Amino acid sequence: MAGALVEALFATGWLRLAGNRLNETPLPSQHLTASRLGRFYWPLALTSVLTVLSWPLLNAGIGRAAAPEQSLAAWPVILSLLWLFTTPLQMLQQTTIALVRDAPSLRAIHHFALALGAVASGLLGMVSFTTLLEVFLLHVLAVPAEIAGFVVLAGRLLASLPFLTAAQAFYQGLLIGRKHTAAVRTAMVANLLILSSVLVVGIRWGVVPGFLLAAVAMTMGLLAEVGWLWWQASHDIPDASRMSAVS
Repeated sequence: MAGALVEALFATGWLRLAGNRLNETPLPSQHLTASRLGRFYWPLALTSVLTVLSWPLLNAGIGRAAAPEQSLAAWPVILSLLWLFTTPLQMLQQTTIALVRDAPSLRAIHHFALALGAVASGLLGMVSFTTLLEVFLLHVLAVPAEIAGFVVLAGRLLASLPFLTAAQAFYQGLLIGRKHTAAVRTAMVANLLILSSVLVVGIRWGVVPGFLLAAVAMTMGLLAEVGWLWWQASHDIPDASRMSAVS
């Protein structure tokens, strides 16, 4: 709460300092009515709700899969490791919204986003497939050895997730910038459907440890979401040069 309060005060102060420059921003060509704002905003709000819904679904799946106690102990550590590599990439959405103006800028940001995602995935893979992560878990975080082994295995399995997160943020920003927010919501629905299906199959199989099942479900769900976003972005851009840049 204290962190959020300081952030709000800082953002408010910065906005007031930049007020004169903001007042020079040209008005949008279309008058913003309540209905237009609603059509733009509510799919994004629902997307956030669906994103948060994935967390208890994963926890419920872990608790019903094999080795639930150890998996539930390892999962928060796995998430903290994953967020360390993926959270900075989510800002690519805002970058895409702000800077894509034409085909050259689209190509530049597209290449930048995917390159950044590849670097982040490479770094996660590097620490997971060497002793660096194990040393960090055992000697810095003081994670028990059994749980540390689970985290290392999950880190290797989730190495592609930063790249998928970068692609997700880029295509979301592209669609939001073009006011196709319903496509962003639908992509998140696809994510949840695939994630839930993988969890159900894994639970019924009964032999996959919960932390591995959650890692696979998260990866498959995000892959489905990115695939839907890519398809929508490719078909929502009428200009051929832009479409080739996105593809």
